[in-house]
Amino acid sequence: MVRKFDNLMSTARNVNEGRNRIIHCWWVTDLDGGAPSRLKFTAKGAHTDTENIDMEALSLSIVELADNFSKFIDELYDAKLIRKKPGWFQRMED
Repeated sequence: MVRKFDNLMSTARNVNEGRNRIIHCWWVTDLDGGAPSRLKFTAKGAHTDTENIDMEALSLSIVELADNFSKFIDELYDAKLIRKKPGWFQRMED
């Protein structure tokens, strides 16, 4: 279980790095229908990030990661390592 969790966390770090490259920048396009370009700001100024990002592959990896985390939580529940299935709510009486 520990090894599986470590693998999930490693994958999450990689996916988050790709996500951050998309989210934490400015996107620009020319008026003639050109391809979008990313403008990345750093402490030293701004530069154009010319490395292509496969957004479809990144979005699929995010969905896969979420599914794998969900399966892992089910495994923890089945192994009785956690007490309740996520999403299950028990109302507490005062």
